[in-house]
Amino acid sequence: MSISRRSALVLPAALPLDARERAARLGTSGSQRCHPCFSKHMAILAACRARGWPLAGYAAPAHPYALELRRLLARSLGRDPGDFQLVCDGCQLPTPLLQLEEIAGLYAQLASAPAESAEGAVFQGMCAHPG
Repeated sequence: MSISRRSALVLPAALPLDARERAARLGTSGSQRCHPCFSKHMAILAACRARGWPLAGYAAPAHPYALELRRLLARSLGRDPGDFQLVCDGCQLPTPLLQLEEIAGLYAQLASAPAESAEGAVFQGMCAHPG
């Protein structure tokens, strides 16, 4: 039996960020769709489905998503994938701790990537849709 992205979603409910919408929903438990990280989680689940990875447990540090994230970061930063310390962020995802210089270096790599590369596509998407 396959699991849907929505049923696999491990994200706390939240109230809308918009003040008017928030006031209208006060007294309710909110919704996962209102969480600022909803789109990020749905993108991770879509990537898991596209790669044939299980949707269940995608927020676990041992899930293929987290392993691939560490592998990609290690390649970009010249580190060993096992060297990353992970913390669980406010939206339940394992988040690698990085030095400020490493984060700046990752952005510089995106900005200087060839436009036709995957990294270039990410940079173009970030520029076209900031925030």
